[in-house]
Amino acid sequence: MSTHEFKRSLAVVIGINHYSNGIQPLETPKADAEELAKILEHDHHYHQVILVTDDTKIKPTRNNLLTLLKITLTQQNLTERDRLLFYFAGHGIARPSEDQETEEGPQGFLVPSDAHYNQPDSLISMRDIYQNLAKLNCRHLLVILDCCFAGAFRWASTRRFFYTPKKATKAHYERFTKFPAWEVITSSAYNQEALDFLDNREIKGKKTEQHSPFAQALFQALKGKADLNNDGVIIAPELYIYLRDYVEKNAHERQTPGFFPLQKHDRGEYIFLTPEKELSLAETPLLNPENNPYRGLKAFDEEHSRFFFGRQELIEDLFKRVSHSQHRLTTVVGISGSGKSSLVKAGLIPCIRQDKTRKWQLLGTPREEGYNKEMIDPIRPGKNPYFALAQAFSVLQPNQTINSNELKQWSEKRTKTANPLSQLIKSWSKNNPDVKLLLIIDQFEELITLAFPTSKISTKKKETGGTNFKIGLKKLLLIKAIQVILIKIRKLYNNNGCLFLSY
Repeated sequence: MSTHEFKRSLAVVIGINHYSNGIQPLETPKADAEELAKILEHDHHYHQVILVTDDTKIKPTRNNLLTLLKITLTQQNLTERDRLLFYFAGHGIARPSEDQETEEGPQGFLVPSDAHYNQPDSLISMRDIYQNLAKLNCRHLLVILDCCFAGAFRWASTRRFFYTPKKATKAHYERFTKFPAWEVITSSAYNQEALDFLDNREIKGKKTEQHSPFAQALFQALKGKADLNNDGVIIAPELYIYLRDYVEKNAHERQTPGFFPLQKHDRGEYIFLTPEKELSLAETPLLNPENNPYRGLKAFDEEHSRFFFGRQELIEDLFKRVSHSQHRLTTVVGISGSGKSSLVKAGLIPCIRQDKTRKWQLLGTPREEGYNKEMIDPIRPGKNPYFALAQAFSVLQPNQTINSNELKQWSEKRTKTANPLSQLIKSWSKNNPDVKLLLIIDQFEELITLAFPTSKISTKKKETGGTNFKIGLKKLLLIKAIQVILIKIRKLYNNNGCLFLSY
């Protein structure tokens, strides 16, 4: 558990069904507020829940609600060891801003039980609510508004971007609770009306549900449905995602919940512990080079696929090309530093391993001791491209060494001499008829820069050596069981930095 646990958890829960002065009554807010209060007290063990409805001693009039905001909450002497949840269900309205030059959008108002629609002073502006809540010293605040035009509350703050970890770690939990979290969830956008009942909830003129769609989703979420990562912690973004998906689906996209921070928000997250479930927090990854997502000038390898982002479209395109049975040879070309090797090693290879439609046997350089031997690296020509090729195919016969000199002699003869690899591939494929062989050669330009450097041999001999190796690869491609990917530098590139050529 975090060292920053809260001393007190408080909630203000308001639900208004009945209005005076000719305002149309609602069916669900009172029941919504009462049910939420029960869940907070019994399932989430809130220390104090201030419930205000039509039936409570304190009625939800304008004066009473302002007293609650300005005096009652102030007298609680909230500190950074405390947190507060503020919930309102009832009527809400939005009016054009009186000052069009300073306001970015419509002004939102909550409607107390004694309000007059044609008397703005009888309403409570969302800005006033925000300003009064902002005076409190609690570390965490979550405002939940289930009313029409609730999204107008956003104009008092800003939008936010958020993410939810696949599974919260102990470090995540520490951050969630340590830093300020001031967040707002609304049942509707600034220009939308919130539904009191779904259309299909009336059967023979009788309501079959007593809660609004948003409230129904909220109750399910707080009982555990919003624990999307199954880690025992429900954070505000998870709560919002569940509410949004449920409400949009059941309201046929006529109502869209919103989520945004207030000005005092920092790196924290308002949290709920999943009822009747133990915390299942993952261990915090060690701070070491293997867990560093920034590779600098180094390429991403297969084990870094979890850090390899932003190239999904290219990965899918390359995978489709390689998967196509007619594409025997695929080249990945691009300028230096464009991410060719990373695309194949951290993008394509993990994608191939997850392929459910066919089986693959990857041919590459075996991993050194201490590494995950299930992973392979693409071969590189290096100073002895035939030795690299022999190493790649050695996986097909672990107990027998492939003679790299025989490979060299075979490729140089330019005749129909028996291919040293042909019988091996055919024999292996006979025993593995449903498996496709994939040979990946990286840094193909090393045929020139390392295997046959100009400083040691003549240009003619250099060209001949490189050509012979290419001819050997061409002969390999005559075997239907194998496909080849070449990765090389070229002064041709497109907007993505990499270009695929299939043959």
